Amino acid sequence: NFPNIEPPEILDNCKNIFSGLPLFVKDKFIFRKKLLSKGIDTSTGFVQNCAEINEFKIYAKDNYPNASRAEKELLYFITSDTIKKHDIEYITSVLNKL
Repeated sequence: NFPNIEPPEILDNCKNIFSGLPLFVKDKFIFRKKLLSKGIDTSTGFVQNCAEINEFKIYAKDNYPNASRAEKELLYFITSDTIKKHDIEYITSVLNKL
């Protein structure tokens, strides 16, 4: 229940392996800096709206709002088997204060 964070929808017929935990976050670069100042590392990932790349614009036939949103708002929390319960509790306590 974090007001500025939204998990992506996981469809019933799909399974996520969670190599990273993607979350939609408004102002992801500012949000990332705040987390990093508290010792929480994240990644902005490699999502790019191909319709906005000059070389591909000629092939774009429509507007792609989901791709644009993913490029602007997806922030990835790094997942690992080394993350312990107290790490998760710390991260959620920081998120509660942002």
